[in-house]
Amino acid sequence: RLMDVMGLFSGQTQPAQMSITTVGPALIEQTVDLQASSAQVFEALTSGIDNWWNQRALADSQIILEPYVNGRFYEAFNANGQGILYAYVTTIIQDLEIRLQGTLEFSEHFANVSLPENFVHITLESQDNDSKLLLRNHFHGGTDKATGDICNQRWHILLNQHLKPYVEEGILFEDDP
Repeated sequence: RLMDVMGLFSGQTQPAQMSITTVGPALIEQTVDLQASSAQVFEALTSGIDNWWNQRALADSQIILEPYVNGRFYEAFNANGQGILYAYVTTIIQDLEIRLQGTLEFSEHFANVSLPENFVHITLESQDNDSKLLLRNHFHGGTDKATGDICNQRWHILLNQHLKPYVEEGILFEDDP
């Protein structure tokens, strides 16, 4: 009877268990010092994100982060509702903190891999008129080293080569040569 419940019949063996091995970083941590107030950085992370976020599936798309709990972080391809949902906002505290949860599939377009569930935690610390942005990106269940390295590099590019020039000098990502 136990064999029947398990879907096995006389003479059959139990199928081998599948396992997924993850290697490398399950957590990415980065810190960026910005010559801008935490309010300016928060504004850039929310309503200004389309001005500097360069990780896109389509060049003419729009990146949107709805700055409220359960708000979406997504790429809109057109006004017909086509696009990619990257994550949901799980925590948002004005000028201090943003937490996102989702697949953040932006890496798939560059790494040709599919990521597990991601948890992104961004905190801002003010120091006079400067800010420190702390990013923690945790991959639920880990990920392979190559994907972790690519995602780490993508975050570095986004934060240091796009967000930083945008909040400090008003440089839009379209202005890149």
